[in-house]
Parts: sequence; structure tokens; C-alpha cells
Amino acid sequence: MDECLQQESWRKDVLGVTIKQIAQMVGVSRGTVDRAIHGRGDVNPEVKARIEQVMRETGYRPNTVAKALKTAQTPMTFGVLIPAGNRFYEDAAKGLCEAEEVYAPYGVAIRRMEETELTAVRQAEQLAQLESENVNGIIMTAVDDPVVRQAVNKIAEKIPVITYNSDLTDTRRLCFIGQDHIAAGRASGTLMGKMIRREGTVAVLVGSKHMLAHLERAEGFRQALREQGGNTVLPELYETHESDGRAYSLVKWLVETQCDLAGICVTGGGQAGAGAALAASGKAADIRLACYDTLPETIQHVKDGVADYTIAQDPFLQGYLPVKILYEYLAFGTKPKREKLFTRIDIRVKDNIMDAGYELFTGWNGKR
Repeated sequence: MDECLQQESWRKDVLGVTIKQIAQMVGVSRGTVDRAIHGRGDVNPEVKARIEQVMRETGYRPNTVAKALKTAQTPMTFGVLIPAGNRFYEDAAKGLCEAEEVYAPYGVAIRRMEETELTAVRQAEQLAQLESENVNGIIMTAVDDPVVRQAVNKIAEKIPVITYNSDLTDTRRLCFIGQDHIAAGRASGTLMGKMIRREGTVAVLVGSKHMLAHLERAEGFRQALREQGGNTVLPELYETHESDGRAYSLVKWLVETQCDLAGICVTGGGQAGAGAALAASGKAADIRLACYDTLPETIQHVKDGVADYTIAQDPFLQGYLPVKILYEYLAFGTKPKREKLFTRIDIRVKDNIMDAGYELFTGWNGKR
């Protein structure tokens, strides 16, 4: 399938086709498409025929769009909690921006709220603030804590809540959008076990013990590595607190104190620091390093051979889909097909580390 066909397939199956996109395909204004669909004003018969052809080819349904245009008369605001200072969420924000542009004609607005302090108490306070502002839906990466769980359950009685990237189980949230972190951890553990050239110990670093995503990755990694046998997984989960400086110190200490250290898996923030420490030790050729995501430093570590692989998880999609799902739920009563909507387990090595993700097929150019 060539790139053009991939792009249209993506838009139809995942993002949905909009009036703006049909206008771009035909080469006319959005107003012309709107008039052709609803019979308002004069439209050149040849242009109208081309519009109708594109509508058929893309599966565009005017009745759905008519309902969508009607909902624009009652604007919706979605509150989005975005952790500050974590560059993974910069890529998720690109998907959010794309969704904001696509759904703005239908009355959707985004209320962004940065989380400079990612703690349970602070997150519960910000959720309460969004509730007081009467937002119509909430999108969040959850801190795994009873305080947040209680806040979400209270809010979800009247406002739909979607978690992305890191879930909050046993709550009334509408759905979760993100990776199957247990499966991703198992994939990493399987790879690590096959790559280690000698028996030894393996250390696991987590960004935060209060992020379910990090803990599930660690759990899956340990499961798969133990099943293969031959290596000992250190019992402690070393917490980086999403700090490259702390990750550097931890890896430096591990290399110096664990004489048989054979592998390191970093499941959350701090991967740049971990790789830098391993490179500085001079033992990168003997100790395997597994990472997550495609941040610039992680990409460079893979290119340099310091990290053996990293596992990406479509942050763009994680930013886009919650807006789409909330809109369809509130506008049409369409519930998510599943409680957990999993993004890809995207294994990246030196040969494919620079490949684009779903943003390639949306036309995202990074300038919005």
C-alpha cells in the first residue's frame, strides 16, 4: 500500500473523515462541501458530483455529519491533564492538537491543564477544578493512588473520564487508551533474555511506583525473563522519579556494585541519564539496555549502540483518540468498543529507530 492510500485508510478507519478533509480531496472550500451536502446555495454540478464521489469512497455519511453540525450549536469543552516537563507528552500533545483542529468545527474546545506536580493530592485538586469549570469530559494520565481513584469515581458519575498512557483500574472511567503494558514488558523481557550473552543479574528501573504503566511494564518484563531462566532479576525496583540525574546515579552505582550485571531495563523516565551512565562506564558492549519511547536522547542511545532497543507506543494516537471517543460518546451516545483500547507494541532498533508513527498518516507537520 503506497503512502497516499495509507493516509486515507488511516483517516477513514481511525480518525474519521471530516468536511475539511473532503474539501481538501476535491480542491474546494469547506463551505462548498457543506452547501453540497445540505443543498444550501448553488454548487457547480460537476463539483457536487466529485464531492459525492469522494463521500462514497471514504464512507462519509451526511446524516452523521448533520448531527455533528447540530452539536456545534452546543459547544463541548474537554479538560486535559498533561504532565509538565516530561517530553513523552509533547508527542501526545501533537495528537491532541490534531484532534482539536479536526473537531473544532463541531464545537469542541480543549482546556489544557499542566501538571507541574504529579502527585495524588495535586491531581485530585486539578480534577476538582475541572469539575467546577463544568467541562464536558476529562482526559488524564492517572496517578495510581486511592485519592485519585476516589476523585475519578465521584466525577465519572456525571462527567465521562478517559485515561491515557497510564490507567486507573477499578474506577468508573469510560475507557483506557494506551499500550498493553504487561504485554510490552513481556516483549522486552523476551528480547532481553535472547540478547544477554552470559548469565548474570538484571536490574529494573521505574520512573514512578505510582504510575501503573511503569509497574506493569516491570511486571511483564520480569515474568518473561524469569520464564527463560539463566538470569537473576534483582528484587528491588529502582525508582528514578523521572529524573535523568537520579537515573545516572542509579546505573553508575549498579555497574560498580553488581559485578555480574548483564542487563538493565528502564520502564519510565530517566532513560537519557541511564544510557549516559552506561556509556560512561565503558561497559555498554557487555550490559544490555532496554528503554521505552522515542525521545531524542533515547534515539541517540539506540543509534550509538548504548541501548539495544526501545519500545514505542504511539503517543500521537494516545493524544488524538480520547478527543474522538469523548466527542462521539457525548454527541451520539457511541460507547468505546472496548474498555481498553491498546496502541501498538512498536519495537525499535537501530534499523528502524527513525521511522515515523501515526502522525505520518494524518498529515501532521509539527507546526500547529
